[in-house]
Amino acid sequence: MTNAVLRVRAALSRAVGAGVREDMSREDGWRIRLQNALALLGIVMSCVGHFGTGRPLDPELLVHLTVTVGGLAAVFALHVRGRPRDAALAFHGTLMTSILMGSWTIGLDYGNFFLLILGAALPFLLFPTREQTAALGTALAASICLAVLVYGWDLDGDLARRVALYGPYQYLHQAMLVAVILLVGYGSRSFNALAEDDLELERAKSERLLRSVFPEEIGRRLQAGEQEIAERHGDASVLFCRVIGLDRPAEGQTSEAYLARLHSVIAAIDRRCAEFGAEKIKTTGTSFVAAAGLPVYRPDHAEVLVALALALRDEFAATPGIAVRIGVNSGPVVAGVIGQVRPIYDLWGDTVNTAQRMEMHGLAGEVHVSPLTFAKINHRFECSGRESVEIKGKGAMKTYFVRGARKAGRSP
Repeated sequence: MTNAVLRVRAALSRAVGAGVREDMSREDGWRIRLQNALALLGIVMSCVGHFGTGRPLDPELLVHLTVTVGGLAAVFALHVRGRPRDAALAFHGTLMTSILMGSWTIGLDYGNFFLLILGAALPFLLFPTREQTAALGTALAASICLAVLVYGWDLDGDLARRVALYGPYQYLHQAMLVAVILLVGYGSRSFNALAEDDLELERAKSERLLRSVFPEEIGRRLQAGEQEIAERHGDASVLFCRVIGLDRPAEGQTSEAYLARLHSVIAAIDRRCAEFGAEKIKTTGTSFVAAAGLPVYRPDHAEVLVALALALRDEFAATPGIAVRIGVNSGPVVAGVIGQVRPIYDLWGDTVNTAQRMEMHGLAGEVHVSPLTFAKINHRFECSGRESVEIKGKGAMKTYFVRGARKAGRSP
């Protein structure tokens, strides 16, 4: 293949793909490519047709050619500017104008007015799916132009001859064909629009499900097609919370009543996590895990979790029969998505294990933090130290209970 042929192919490819963006759906890209290809074909056919008549380009033919080529060239410019609806209007407007002008300058014997049947069908194919009214209006305009040319515009003074040539029923057949095109085209677009609405609804449900199961950033990446997500976060905080008093149904309590109370507690925890901007990682029985500083880093991650812990402590302190035991730790964390059938976003590492130990060695109604978390929150929260606590895998460790937010003017 010669370089000239390759250059021509590349130029045609660029022309047909004008206005197609990577973020478009395949359907929208296909519509734009098809319309550009038809516009390019129309420019070529118009030029060949005008020069092929053998007539010199008198003013009428020159105007006709200029209008046709200029209108079809505008299709490319409008697509490049991201205006597919206007491009479709320009294409069909140019098509109808060119046919009407051709019928005036060349006459009706060439039969080019039959192309208006194509003008009645193409709008349903080329207009964006949501542009139902514009597609139907354009198709009706093409049908009216066809009826005017066939029945009411005796350009060459020989309407009777054409009637004898085509037969009176030919016009009825044309009208029926246009009616079928309008009915089928509009109906198919209506079904497509309904299907698109259903697809959009299912997509919204899927997005809501992803947001409820995964952190927003992780859900967005999974939806974009990313399959393996595993990251190390050098500085984050992890919270473990155990709800005490809901380990089992109370004596005489029905399973429905027990689950309803458990649901109300977990719903309150979810609400608080959203309020403070923490990421709820998972719930296991009557325990749950939350984190801050991941998957998107924020420098106040420890303060966020301690503020959340205090809010939970105070909220459940007023609930009879329920208390919470909370532990918080800070440090590096590995986070990622595991599983295929029921994937989950989870955390691993020594920081996570120590946060769990803080909860296990804590007290009901208390927020128990590690030395690393204490160093990050001491300027904002009042804390009291404990006697050294023997932490599994860590040995003796001096830990702290958080009492509350520091009052203004009081320094550590």
